[in-house]
Amino acid sequence: MLAVDCGNSRVKWARYAGGRMIDRGSASLLDDEDPLRVMDSVLVPGIERVVVANVAGPAMAERLRTATRTKLGIVPEFVGVEPLAHGIECGYRDCSTLGVDRWLAMIAARSRVDAAFAVVGAGTAVTFDAV
Repeated sequence: MLAVDCGNSRVKWARYAGGRMIDRGSASLLDDEDPLRVMDSVLVPGIERVVVANVAGPAMAERLRTATRTKLGIVPEFVGVEPLAHGIECGYRDCSTLGVDRWLAMIAARSRVDAAFAVVGAGTAVTFDAV
């Protein structure tokens, strides 16, 4: 499996086999170098599933969709924010306006904590989510 995180300033990825991370990498969206071209060495035969968290917009999603179809013959799965999932209720009226990266961080934290908690993100922007 290949997990891809398309953020506002970087694309990060990790390849998994047998439930273990076997490699990872990243590329800047701010550099002249195309991050999907940098990922070419990761899009190798044998990957059966690509899961994506994307806040970089529809153009990046389409580029990633095209790259995985062309190189792997599969369609990537894009994770989205839901009104309620894994015991967490999205407080946004329009769930699509909450970044999926923040949503996944809350779900991951909930899987480890059975009490109130906060998730602080320090990416391109600093975010604070209380659960």
